[in-house]
Amino acid sequence: MARANEITSAASDLVYDAMRRAGLSVSKLAEKSGIPRPTVSVVVNGKRTFRVDTFFILVEACGREVASRRRA
Repeated sequence: MARANEITSAASDLVYDAMRRAGLSVSKLAEKSGIPRPTVSVVVNGKRTFRVDTFFILVEACGREVASRRRA
């Protein structure tokens, strides 16, 4: 479970950083992404785990791309 918390925290940090670099507030990011504001708030504050597709949607709404990397 500790590993899952580390991953959630890192993903939350990436979303938060993308949001700030784009100059967006939580409300604006929610509007642009179509994800409810309370959910965006929970994600950027690292309060709970969230789905991978939510991560992609939020980062892309900030104008960033996510490059995937496959393990060998």
